[in-house]
Amino acid sequence: MTSRTGRSVICDFFKEQTVLLTGATGFMGKALICKLLRTCPPKTIYLLVRPKKGKDPQQRIDELFNEPVFDKMKKEVPDFMKIVTGVRGDATAEGLGLSADTRRTLAETVTVVIHAAATVSFDEKLSEAVRINITGTREIIKLCKEMPNLRSVCHVSTAFSHCSRKEIDEIFYDAPISPDNLIALVNSLDDKQLIALTPSILRNWPNTYAFTKAVAEQVIRDETGDLPIAMFRPSIIMGAMEEPEPGWTDNLYGPTGVIVGTGAGVMRVVPHLTQLKADLIPIDVTVNALLTVVYETTLSQQPNKKIYNCVSSAQNPLTWGDFHASALRHGSEAPTIQTLWYYVNINPRNRISYFLSVLFLHILPGILVDLGLVLTKNKPRMMKIYSKIHKFVDVIVYFCSNEWRFHDGNIQMLWSNMPDADKRLFNFDVKSIDWDQYLRVVVHGVRRFIFKESLDNLPEAKKRFYRLDIA
Repeated sequence: MTSRTGRSVICDFFKEQTVLLTGATGFMGKALICKLLRTCPPKTIYLLVRPKKGKDPQQRIDELFNEPVFDKMKKEVPDFMKIVTGVRGDATAEGLGLSADTRRTLAETVTVVIHAAATVSFDEKLSEAVRINITGTREIIKLCKEMPNLRSVCHVSTAFSHCSRKEIDEIFYDAPISPDNLIALVNSLDDKQLIALTPSILRNWPNTYAFTKAVAEQVIRDETGDLPIAMFRPSIIMGAMEEPEPGWTDNLYGPTGVIVGTGAGVMRVVPHLTQLKADLIPIDVTVNALLTVVYETTLSQQPNKKIYNCVSSAQNPLTWGDFHASALRHGSEAPTIQTLWYYVNINPRNRISYFLSVLFLHILPGILVDLGLVLTKNKPRMMKIYSKIHKFVDVIVYFCSNEWRFHDGNIQMLWSNMPDADKRLFNFDVKSIDWDQYLRVVVHGVRRFIFKESLDNLPEAKKRFYRLDIA
């Protein structure tokens, strides 16, 4: 990867490409679209979008670009809709749900495929996770094999696909079950039977997301033939460091959910956060690395199915304890005006103290608030909120109470070989992340993008926050 002119070789590459993106309406998809359009606009970006909740794909795309995250992009690239084309389809349907004409057009014109569609819900039903993460991957690969001009395919997996292992290298590992056997098993059982058997099927995997991602990796290993394909494994993706907006996020998954729950004053007890390493990665770092991987894959003389672990703990470790302390401090400095209680964030060290803390700081206050709501003829809501919080905690506790040794040699080699022009435009150097400063940006981003509050009401929010402390 060289540039003798000082120009970006990645930008020069993308301006000649026609890109097909799945997962366009997801967190990563939105960030990818922003980055492509603002920094390295291709000839065309096809967005595979399915109808949903009575809305056709074009309506969903119109709504997508009305989101605030695209405001800056629309000012910089006012004619962006000349580049973006919505495609009616479904990544999980047979033949991707494409019409014959649309499939032919994609096959003839697409040169780059980024498969980012996935269910990222950890508690997704196994049947749905299989349909989206495994069957969907197979359908994308079938389409890729029909593309004579294809130059690069990037399959987005997760660094935790093989989390049953404590050491994870940038290599393929055997799946816990073959894709065909898993699909046959799921199809042979009704919903009730499958739900009952899911724990025994998952075995050492904590959730259906990681499990089906592991099986999908076997699809990539065994069924992609000589496609120019790479596999990209990001760890826990969080809000933006800089792009598309500092602190931007649009979901409550993982540690972001902890920040939101604490900021709202309803999550007052969290599982014991230790000095084990957390592996967090900003969304813009993730996107920059992914687009670099897409370009790098075109340079290989032979298909080698390279794997890239996009992780932080190998080069710039952060502990869960430090994450919690930093997020709590910055949250106290920039509280939301919507918070219900002052932060009493207990971090119990054992199950008994955790249960007692939950009882006295979540359940009993929740019951009292709901009782007051009922007496005033309002709908009770606190126990419903706490039910969701406790379910959320059950999901994330596995990742907070375990530690993995990730290898990231391929991603580090990629960074070291980049020209300076590309390093400036596509920075994914995790060594340069100042975690405390980054978490300050994330906390402010949660306030802005999740709670929808500007800095204008920060003085009043602080006054209210400290009044709650006195109370």
